[in-house]
Amino acid sequence: MNIDEEEPVGLFLQLVHEDFLQDMVFQSNLYAMQHGSASFNLNDPELKTFLGINFVMIYIRYAHVRMYWSGQASIRQNLIARSIPLQRFEEIRKFSYHK
Repeated sequence: MNIDEEEPVGLFLQLVHEDFLQDMVFQSNLYAMQHGSASFNLNDPELKTFLGINFVMIYIRYAHVRMYWSGQASIRQNLIARSIPLQRFEEIRKFSYHK
């Protein structure tokens, strides 16, 4: 596996089966609806991006998640910040669910 040429999503797809991801999307949307957020509407590509970012965050550790989206160029991780807005990342983190 050559990680130098992969995006976070590509790395993740080499490790996790598609059925698991589809079930996680369904369960997360159901969980969000049950907790009052009917507009959550997670989709497969967005979940893959979210999970791929979490893998990157294992290797690039910050004290606070918001630091990856920092306005300070020396702290900001563009690979992460360009992939998904911070507010949406936090929303997915709040409602992501799998049995």
